[in-house]
Amino acid sequence: MNEFWIVRFIRRDGKPNEEYYYPSLADAEHHRNLFLDDDSGLYEKIEIVNEKTKEVTMELNFIKYGDYYIPDIKLKNPNIRLGKWGRMRREYLRQAHPIIFTDMVLTETLYEHCAEVEATARKRMDIILPKLMEYYGVTEQLKAENQLEWVRQVNACVAQAEETIKGELIYAD
Repeated sequence: MNEFWIVRFIRRDGKPNEEYYYPSLADAEHHRNLFLDDDSGLYEKIEIVNEKTKEVTMELNFIKYGDYYIPDIKLKNPNIRLGKWGRMRREYLRQAHPIIFTDMVLTETLYEHCAEVEATARKRMDIILPKLMEYYGVTEQLKAENQLEWVRQVNACVAQAEETIKGELIYAD
C-alpha cells in the first residue's frame, strides 16, 4: 500500500481546513514551500501529515508582524558563535560554492560545519606554531636579546601557519 502525504492548511477564519493529498513527501513539501512567502493571514499554520501514521512531519506557523503574516521559522541551535576561521569558511562557501552554501543554510548544517572547522583550525594552529618557532629558532633567548627581531619572526611563523590552515581547512573543497 502506498503512503500518501497530506498538506493541511489550518485556517484562521473558522472555515474548514484545506487538505491536499500527494504520493510523495517531496511533492507535499513543494506545495507547502509555495506558501512560504504567504502574507495573506488566511492560514494559522501549514503542516505536512503522513496519512498512514497520522504523524505531523513538518509544521509551518505564521506570526503577525505589522500588517503582514510571515512564516515563523526558527533555527534549531541559534547560539553558535563563529570565530575567525569559521567566518572565513562560511564566506568561502558563500562565494565559491553558492549551491552548497544554500543547501547547508536550508538544512541548518552551515554553522555546525563552520564551528567544527573553527575548532579544528585552532587545534592545528596550536600544533603548527610551536613547531615552526622551534624550526626557525625563535626562542626566549632571542626575545631577551632582540625583541623586535623576535616579534618579526613570530609574526612570520604565525603567517606561515595561517596560510597552511587556510589551504588545509578553509579553502579545501
